[in-house]
Parts: sequence; C-alpha cells; structure tokens
Amino acid sequence: DEVYIKDNPKMPLAPGGRYFTYQTRTPSTLKKALAKKSKKAARKVKKTLHTQYYITGIVEVRSKKDGYATAKVIHSFKTIRLKDFLMPYSSRSQRIPLTGSVKGLTGRMIISEENEAMFAQDKIAFIDKGKKDGVLPGQMYNIFYPEEKDSSELFGGTSLFIPIDFAKCLVLHSEETASTVLIVSSEKSISPGDAFRAPEEEEIPGT
Repeated sequence: DEVYIKDNPKMPLAPGGRYFTYQTRTPSTLKKALAKKSKKAARKVKKTLHTQYYITGIVEVRSKKDGYATAKVIHSFKTIRLKDFLMPYSSRSQRIPLTGSVKGLTGRMIISEENEAMFAQDKIAFIDKGKKDGVLPGQMYNIFYPEEKDSSELFGGTSLFIPIDFAKCLVLHSEETASTVLIVSSEKSISPGDAFRAPEEEEIPGT
C-alpha cells in the first residue's frame, strides 16, 4: 500500500530511506489493558511497566512533496494505523549467538508484547532486567514457580520453597532497565509477574 507521511524537521525523510512504523503504549494504557484480562496480573507488574514501543511495519520513502512524503509499505508485522510514528530502520541479524547468562540473576516477567494475561512458547515478552544488570542478547533464562515442600522435620516447621523451572526464554534485545525476550519453550502458561532465574548449568554455546 502507498502511505502519506507528515514531514518532521527533526527527522528529515529522504527518498529511498526506510523507517519502522510504531505505536506507543504508556504504562497506564498497559495497566488498563492487562487489568481487563487479569486484575491480579496488573497489580503484580504495575511498578515495572515501561512505555512499550510496538513496531508495526517497515515503509520506504518514494518521494517528497511540500510538507509530506509518499512511501510504500515494504512489510507489515501488525496493522499499520493512521498516526503511527516513525523511527529510522536498522537491520538486525536473524542469528543470535548464545552466550552465558548472568550467574545468580533473578527477575520478573513484565508483560507480553500483545499484553496478554497468559502466554506461552513462541511469544515475545519483556523482563525487568537490562544492560545495567548485565543482560545481553543471546542469554537464556529459566522461568519458574516456587513449590512448597514439607520441611517440618528438617527446619522446625519453616516453609521450604523449591524453584521448579517450567519455561525458557532467550534475550533478543536489551535496554538499560528492561529487555525483550522470546519464549523458546514452556510446559504451562506464563503470566506477568512470574519469576525467572539464570540456569544452574549453562547451555552449550551455539545459535
């Protein structure tokens, strides 16, 4: 499809240039969307929500006119809407070499890309750890839940919780305080607020 783009002096559009189209979802918008599906999940992650940049497609500028440019949609990941924003296009390799995770790191799942109350394998999601925590593309983490074990004889009645891994995620992209991950396997549904941790034994490096 052909589209028309309003010119912006801060980001001059050049014929032949490619741009991502995207929408922004503010923390309050994300909280409301999630609360409609699960108020419990919304409460768990309300303090870790960030503005989400929801990429919808790629367009290529064909020509410039006075005050606007014409462009062609090269690819659409989602429905591209009127008033979507643009950012410069950057090519990313589809190959992500596996690398060692941050030993002892734990954190929480924030929300899925589609803002679902439950999600599973092959879904994109976000975690509450980023570059400042040492999180980088290619790292793998296990998603787990704490299972209570009977420890009355060993610990005098104190509850003992054992982490049970039920899913794995691969880091695709990291920002300062949050990262984008791909759920590569899951034995059951994942919810916002679920915990993740570094694997006790590292995977064999590969791609």
